[in-house]
Order: sequence, then C-alpha cells, then structure tokens
Amino acid sequence: MTTLTLNERKQANFKNSFFWIEALFYFFQGIYSSGQLVFTSFYTANVFQLTNTEIARIFALAGFPLYIKMIPGLISDKIAIGKFGRRKPYLALGGVFFVIAFIFFTGLQEYSQLWVLALILTNFSFVLVDGTADALTVDITPEEHATKMQGYANAGRYAGMAVGALLTSFLPQHIGWTPVIIILGAAALLQAIAAMQFREVEDLPKEIKPKFFESFKLAFVNNPRAWFGAIFAFLFMGSFGVTYVMNPVIIRNVSTELFGIAKILGYAAVAITAWGVGSYVNKRGGVTNKTIFILFGLIWLFMVPWLFVQGNWDKPVLVILGVFCMSVARGMVTLTTYSVLMRLCPPTLEGFMFAIFTSLMNVGLSALTPNIVTYFGEGLGWGMIPALFVMMPVMFVGVLMVPLINRSLAKEKSL
Repeated sequence: MTTLTLNERKQANFKNSFFWIEALFYFFQGIYSSGQLVFTSFYTANVFQLTNTEIARIFALAGFPLYIKMIPGLISDKIAIGKFGRRKPYLALGGVFFVIAFIFFTGLQEYSQLWVLALILTNFSFVLVDGTADALTVDITPEEHATKMQGYANAGRYAGMAVGALLTSFLPQHIGWTPVIIILGAAALLQAIAAMQFREVEDLPKEIKPKFFESFKLAFVNNPRAWFGAIFAFLFMGSFGVTYVMNPVIIRNVSTELFGIAKILGYAAVAITAWGVGSYVNKRGGVTNKTIFILFGLIWLFMVPWLFVQGNWDKPVLVILGVFCMSVARGMVTLTTYSVLMRLCPPTLEGFMFAIFTSLMNVGLSALTPNIVTYFGEGLGWGMIPALFVMMPVMFVGVLMVPLINRSLAKEKSL
C-alpha cells in the first residue's frame, strides 16, 4: 500500500472552487477592513471629536489582540475541537464575536469605554478569523497552486477594500451610519463563513512540532538574525504607522467623499507598486544592501507631497496627491518588509516565526508610531504633517538591520 505524501493529499482534496473561496474571503475582509478604518476614523475625529493624541492612545490599546497574533495561530495548530477539526471552530467563534461587537457599535452613538471594548473585540475577532484562515489555506493548498492562490487573494482583498471605502464614504450621508455599520458587520461575518467552505484535508500526518515555549527558544536562542529581523519588523514596517496617523487627520479636514476617492486611488497605488517594485527587486537580486537604502530614500521622497498639503486642505488635488504618493510608499514598505522577513522563518517554525514578526509590526504600526507622531505633532505643537518625518530616523535604524541579516544569510550559505 502506497502512502501518499502531504502534498499528494492536498492535491486529492483540492478543488478549483477553492480559488474563488479564497477571493471571496479576502473580498469580504477588504470591505470590513477598509470600511472599519473609515468608520472608526470618522467617529473618533468628527463624532466624538477626540484629539489626535487621544485617538492614538485608543487605537494603541484596541490593537492589543494584533500584538499577540501568534497565540491564536498556535492554538488552532494544536487543539482540535472534536469532529469539527482544528480550524473551522475558531472561524465560527470569530464570526460570533464579530456579531457581538457590531451589535454594540450600532447602539453606541457616544464615546465610552464600551465603544473601545467593542473595538478591541473586533480586532480579537479579526486575529482569530484571519490567522485561522491563513493556516487553513496553507493546510489545503498544494505547492503548485500557492502562487495562484495568492493572486486570487490579493485581487479579492483590494477589490473589497475599494468597495468598503465607497460604502463608508458615500452612503452614510444618504442612509445614516447605522445601516452602514450593519453592512460592515455582515462583511466581517461573511469572511468567516466563506473560509468555512474550504474542505479540510483528512488524516493529515501528525508532525512533531515544538511546544509553545520551546518554539520561542528554538526561534531566538543562538539565532542573531531572528533578533535582527524582529527589530527590522518593529521599526521598519512599524514606522509606517504614519498612514494610521493620517486617516483621522485627513477625515477631520476633508469631506468623507473626497477621503473615499483618495483611498480608492491609494489602494490601487499600493497594489500596483507592490507588484511592480517586487518584480524589479527580484530581477536586481532581491533586497540587497544597496537596494534597501535606495528604497528607504524613495519611501520618504514620496512622503514629501504632504508638506504641500499643510494649510491647503481646501485643494482636493493636493490631498489626493498626498494620499496617492503615501500609498506608493506603503507599497514599497510592504513589499520590502515581507521580502526580508520571509527568508528568516526556519522549517517547522515558519508560521510561528512569521506571526511573531507580524505581531511586532502591529505594535509599531498601532502603538509606537501614532504615539510618537502625536507627541511631536500635537503635544509639542509641530503640526501633524511635519511630525510624520520624525519616523524617518526611526525607520533608518530598522534599515540598518538588513545588512546584518544579509551577512548572516550569506555566511550560512557558505558553510
């Protein structure tokens, strides 16, 4: 009797409809994530009329579930729930939590601790659903379909993000925010339901994997490049939390319609830039030391147009240009970050290690950068736009990790 390999088991289980399920999952996630961004930015800035410093603190606190993203992933890896399997129970649980959070949102029109708790619950639900769906996708996708699966995922994600921006930018003034919030809640729930349509591979071989705390030891003890990668993730990607800072600033100064148009163009810019720069960097030999310094310079060069928006919020072309150029920079940051970190995830620890890196990115994006920028911009009176550039030297420290990472990888290859 011939024993099938893991990839052969995946091939036998795989159906072409899985590509469309993947696209649908990310389409609903895109609607939720971009719509939630507009909704929370509008409410904190215009409805609750909080200061930029207060908004930064709220988002830093609400982002806590994103900082421990590796834990739900490990739980679904190791703990199956009866006949329901390892993944689908956690998707269902995340969907239920989404429903609870959005019930609170629809009933809360004044700022309170309960509103913040609902925001924390949506982030916890997102981590549970997104992390589990990522693991499930890995479980069911044969090696030869991985790239195509990512293509469907990204197409669905950016299409959904455009729809989410449209819904939250143009509908509220016609039908009110409550129906729009219900639509966002439905999209959040539907992403969980979509992922549950995957058929899991039966009788997966039981691989011996390290226990939770042993995983940390294997990942970081006597592994200096893991520490370099952690610093890089925290400071390089984390420094581009400037995009998070700017959302409430923009929506406070322009109409939601203009904000929506700018964000839609911005999402297109992120997608095109990540694809184009990725192809170019790949042809030039990957993220070399020279390439990382060039990209660093270009990233901040594309942030310069914001200086022309200062005092000119009544000029839509300048606002759209600022958002578009910042989105190009974001595409470069995203592409560079993942290109560097994907090389640092050792066998048997790939998902766990990458989840640690993404958790550190989230700490930088949601906690470090917004609080630093608002301290200089609002606390010291610099102005929010000039204060964005405080993060440039912080990001540069992250850039300095790349030569150390490249040297370590080259040394390993030479052994």
